[in-house]
Amino acid sequence: MLKILALILLCFAKICFAGKLMVVTENFPPFNYQDEQGSIQGTASKNVKEVLALAGVDYDISLYPWARSYHLATQQEEVLIYTIFRSAYREQKFHWFCPIAKPTKVFLYKLRKNPLSITSLEQAKNYRIGVMRNDNSHQYLLRKGFTNGINLDVASNEATNWNKLFAGRIDFIAQSEHSLAFRLAQFGKRPELFAATIELHPEENNTPCMALSKASSSELVNRLQLAFDQWQASQPSSR
Repeated sequence: MLKILALILLCFAKICFAGKLMVVTENFPPFNYQDEQGSIQGTASKNVKEVLALAGVDYDISLYPWARSYHLATQQEEVLIYTIFRSAYREQKFHWFCPIAKPTKVFLYKLRKNPLSITSLEQAKNYRIGVMRNDNSHQYLLRKGFTNGINLDVASNEATNWNKLFAGRIDFIAQSEHSLAFRLAQFGKRPELFAATIELHPEENNTPCMALSKASSSELVNRLQLAFDQWQASQPSSR
């Protein structure tokens, strides 16, 4: 009740956000994806929409390659991005709202018939890894000494990486375990044909979040925080 009252007081004080919020995301099923009708769906999308409804802000959601969404959210004010993992590298770039979905681990996957075996990042540097430009795994591997064009094969979308893996053009692919089954179903592939190897960034928080660009107005930040807190309090404890 106090949080709802706080939202009302914000409006009476005439500091409610009056513009249209730009919301950006990527094709990252099952968290966010575009259906056949062109609507943005997914477990995280549903939750983000619920938060924004509570906040009472007008918005448009656009689905772009991750690198473009990330660029917009870091270079412009009042841009909301999801699904994004919170890390020390990104901490100061955004106002964070976590979680908006269940945590998911990220592994390097290979074709099970591929005889290559790795147990460490150092060993992985000897092979070709498919990553998506500027996503959390790409940034993490760069910080760990990997190099674009040498042991990192950078694509603008995950479908390109999967096609390269099927064709044997890369050895491993960085992939969320929650996305694996969805991706393979899209390609008509059976999960047992693939094997997980090492986990990426296990020391980081792999909790899906939404994040607001750092230069956004304090009015919008406060409004979203109040709405997020209200939404979070309404969720089952098992979420």
